[in-house]
Amino acid sequence: MREVRTVVLYKTDAGCLARLPFGRTLSILQCKYTFDQSLAMNNGEHTILVVEDEELLLDLLKEMLEGEGYQVLTARDGNEAVDLYKNEMKRISLVLSDMGLPHMGGWEVLRQLQTINPRVKVILSSGFMDAKVRQDMLKSGAKDYIQKPYTPTKVLQQIRDSILSDEQNPKGS
Repeated sequence: MREVRTVVLYKTDAGCLARLPFGRTLSILQCKYTFDQSLAMNNGEHTILVVEDEELLLDLLKEMLEGEGYQVLTARDGNEAVDLYKNEMKRISLVLSDMGLPHMGGWEVLRQLQTINPRVKVILSSGFMDAKVRQDMLKSGAKDYIQKPYTPTKVLQQIRDSILSDEQNPKGS
């Protein structure tokens, strides 16, 4: 059992859910969750770029990922994400991006990153997404999609699966 400080409004058996309604003040609470060690990648070799304009959620994700051994870079809008990726792409294993970002939305971030690196791994997230838009994102090259609010276990599982997908299935095999 690990103890993680997070911004939460409620807990479930699956973990802690962070719901960040616009314009509301949230409390910092202690939340305990059981972490599935099979999701761990604690060797520090993977860097995640987290793109999120909601500061509390950005801090939550950064703390959680660093606590599980990932190196974490952060951006608060789409332009910052693209610039950071250009400068740090060799060390970034995966990008986790919100869809609703200032200056450039998550889908446009995906497209811009693909022009820099066609093999970029991007997981997009949103609280408001219909099935057709999700399918279109995946067809456009997003590695995965995660619906908000999400649990720590769900985020870690999708990140792990996305990073390992090419390692386990290299091109040409």
